[in-house]
Amino acid sequence: GKDTPPDRTTAAEADAWRKSLADAGLAAPTIAKRVKVARALFSKAVRWKMIPESPFEHLKSGSQANPKRSHHVPIETIEKILAACPNEEWRAIIGLCRFAGLRAPSELAGLGWSDVDWDKRALTVRSPKTEHHEGQGQRLVPITARLREILADQKAADDQ
Repeated sequence: GKDTPPDRTTAAEADAWRKSLADAGLAAPTIAKRVKVARALFSKAVRWKMIPESPFEHLKSGSQANPKRSHHVPIETIEKILAACPNEEWRAIIGLCRFAGLRAPSELAGLGWSDVDWDKRALTVRSPKTEHHEGQGQRLVPITARLREILADQKAADDQ
């Protein structure tokens, strides 16, 4: 419970807590996230020598993926969004996210024209999210015909 000091929390209580989340009807991804947070907090308490071991260390968190929340956005909707953008920069942001799968804002922030290979129709993307994994700090992304149009319009606007 909330009044139990961390050094008095047992592994059995941690198990019961996880079960109570499921019994309360929380979605599996929500439970997974809460377990990961609890493990991180108690792991830090161990590292800071506040407690000898973590009662949450053994808990399986599960997947945070929730396929029920996935939704395909049709190209017609993206085109309406592009048409409503206030300028070429916003169209480029939307285009890079939708047509090249870039993460916003992390992968967009470091992107420059030197990363665009117009001849090979490819974009070099550096990823802060995955750079700590060996060989995954950057990737080559194909530039689709529609994205090429959007980027060309942005380049023309930049050159003016």
